[in-house]
Amino acid sequence: MKESEKAERKAREEEVRKKFRPIEQLKEEFEKLNMKIETDYEIMVKLISKFNSSASMLDEKVTALYDLEYYVHQVDNAKDFLSMGGLRLVIEGLNSSEASLKEHAAFVLGAALSR
Repeated sequence: MKESEKAERKAREEEVRKKFRPIEQLKEEFEKLNMKIETDYEIMVKLISKFNSSASMLDEKVTALYDLEYYVHQVDNAKDFLSMGGLRLVIEGLNSSEASLKEHAAFVLGAALSR
């Protein structure tokens, strides 16, 4: 790469940095407004925790699976879901004696594998 190309690339990078703010800065600003911004990963961790919680009722577990199905439709989220042990959660749901848990676990599995 020539020096002129390096200089142009660096100038473009600086231009982009000026247009956008880092996510940490945005989170701080939203926190000041009493708004909490969560990444998809953070939300999926909470949903998995809710599903695995012994205090969660059946409808809360079904809701967690329903919400997870939405998130795992995206390829990156599906990969994250599998890396955080989501397959164990799905297997647990599929092995459940509750038909609604089986149904929603199958939907989550289908959504994650469709990508």
